[in-house]
Amino acid sequence: MDRDNYRKNRNFGLWLGVGFLVVYYVVFIEGLITGWDLGLAMAASLLGVAAQGSIICACYCWAKYKNRDGLLALWGF
Repeated sequence: MDRDNYRKNRNFGLWLGVGFLVVYYVVFIEGLITGWDLGLAMAASLLGVAAQGSIICACYCWAKYKNRDGLLALWGF
C-alpha cells in the first residue's frame, strides 16, 4: 500500500474506534442504570473488542505511514 492509503485507513480506524468507544460507554452506563442482562453484557463486550481491534489496526497503519515497523501497533494497547 502507498502512504496515502495508510493515512486514510489510519484516520478511518481511529474514528471508527472512537465511535465504538462512545457506543460502548452508552451501553455500559445503561447497564449500570437498568441492571445487566446477558444481551446487554454481550453487546458491551463485543463493542469493547471491536473498538480495541480498530484502534490497533489504526496504530499499525500509523506506523506504516511513518515508515516504521508494524510492531509499533502495540501502542494501541
